[in-house]
Amino acid sequence: MDLDKIPGKIPVPIDKLEPGMVVAEEIKLNDKVFIASDVKLTERLIEKLKKLLEDFSIKDDIKIFNPERYKNIDIMLPVHNKSKNVNIRSNQNVLGVEMYFQAYTRVLGELFTNINYKADDIIKEIKKLSMDIQMDLHYPAPVVKNIVLYGSGGDYLYRHSVNVSILSFMIGKWLGLSSSELELLTYSAVLHDFGKTKLDCSTLNKSTKLSPSEFKHIMLHPILGYEFMKKIPSVPEEVLQGILMHHERLDGSGYPLKLKEEKIHNFAKIIAIADVFEAINSNRIYKKRRSPFEALETIKSESLGKLDYNFCKVFIDNISSFYVGEKVLLNTKKIGTILKIDYNNLTCPLISVGSEFINLAETKNVHVKKLIL
Repeated sequence: MDLDKIPGKIPVPIDKLEPGMVVAEEIKLNDKVFIASDVKLTERLIEKLKKLLEDFSIKDDIKIFNPERYKNIDIMLPVHNKSKNVNIRSNQNVLGVEMYFQAYTRVLGELFTNINYKADDIIKEIKKLSMDIQMDLHYPAPVVKNIVLYGSGGDYLYRHSVNVSILSFMIGKWLGLSSSELELLTYSAVLHDFGKTKLDCSTLNKSTKLSPSEFKHIMLHPILGYEFMKKIPSVPEEVLQGILMHHERLDGSGYPLKLKEEKIHNFAKIIAIADVFEAINSNRIYKKRRSPFEALETIKSESLGKLDYNFCKVFIDNISSFYVGEKVLLNTKKIGTILKIDYNNLTCPLISVGSEFINLAETKNVHVKKLIL
């Protein structure tokens, strides 16, 4: 056979892709690499690719290496697995990962909506989604920075749950949890606010301050989520505990059970930190978001009696490193770069403006207005 007469690359329609085919040219979405060249397609990767391409209305054929040309040649090509993530890559920026957030948010919304009709099947898809989220955190920097800069906007449920699951996974990883624990933690975090789908929409979406009776209604969501998921045999007890207890506080001031200290499952303690940070850092119908620095300060404040102190310290120490090197807009309209964040003064970082170094803790009338790209 004359190999020179056989094309090395051939176009394949998306619906004709098969496991084992090897991508010959980068697959890009919004000018960002989704799958690199030389990656062998798996069934799961093809399924994920189809969903994303459908979301972005892309119908172009995918270029693969021609099996006829290479079938008798001994070549080794990388396979998609946890050790080599081919989705979110190290060189992607904050905006470049936004399409992944949007896709996960859309999928989670569909799964939550349909779970009443086929719970056993849907819960398997939700678990798969939580695994996909973990796999996309092989390069966490652009993902975490996206959450810090943008929060979940006005989406208090689906995007919020995606963000909380990512933050929970990162906290668990920083705490040294095992792989199996991280899987269960992320699974629980994805489901932590599912109970809100069982609440009255008019109360949930109310744009003014809630009345005491309305707030009591909102406080039912951990129990509603727990009771629903408990009926599904495949949902582990640890996952259920995270759902039920994520609003409990160490001093007993939380809800729904007013548990204290060691009575609260560690998954719930971790999800609580992620939940509080994400909520403060996002716009809501009834309140404007606060700055990411204020969000850190709140976590630190609540670590003194309400949230687990050690978990909070680990969270702040690690996530603050993602702030370093980022640009900030000052109230003076100057743009600076964060050089260092002091745990004892989280809202006043050391910054540089051109060749000038400014310690905001020692500078009156100058403060950070917001983080910027």
